[in-house]
Amino acid sequence: MIGTWTLYVTTRTMMMYMTLGMELELYDIREYCYFFWYISEIILLWNTSSLFRAENSLAESARRENKG
Repeated sequence: MIGTWTLYVTTRTMMMYMTLGMELELYDIREYCYFFWYISEIILLWNTSSLFRAENSLAESARRENKG
């Protein structure tokens, strides 16, 4: 569970870091397609994966508590 939390916090930090670069206009217009691709295909994918993993872990814990 701690690995899932670490992955989630890391991807959120990466997202904030990249978004801040966009707000500060550090990226050239030609780099926008790479920026949005990286956000959508890499960071959001891992972020969503970590949330699903956490949700499944919590559901499994609840099932075990209800059985026992």
